[in-house]
Amino acid sequence: MGEDGKPVKPGLIPTLEESMKQRTILVGTAEEVAEQVQEFRSLLGVENLTLFPHLVGDPYSKAVEQMQRFMSEVVPLVS
Repeated sequence: MGEDGKPVKPGLIPTLEESMKQRTILVGTAEEVAEQVQEFRSLLGVENLTLFPHLVGDPYSKAVEQMQRFMSEVVPLVS
């Protein structure tokens, strides 16, 4: 969304900070991410979550590490 709350024109590539502010990306400690996931569950009734555990250009090993950390550190806090 733009600053006015309306959709932006196609082609916008938001910064990490903008994405975090608009809650399209969850970043933080395991506790912070679990809290954000729980907020979506409570507010929207979210039952399924799609994860993108790495950014473009990251090595596959980093994606594996992120998924392992999510499963071992975050999931137990929201299950």
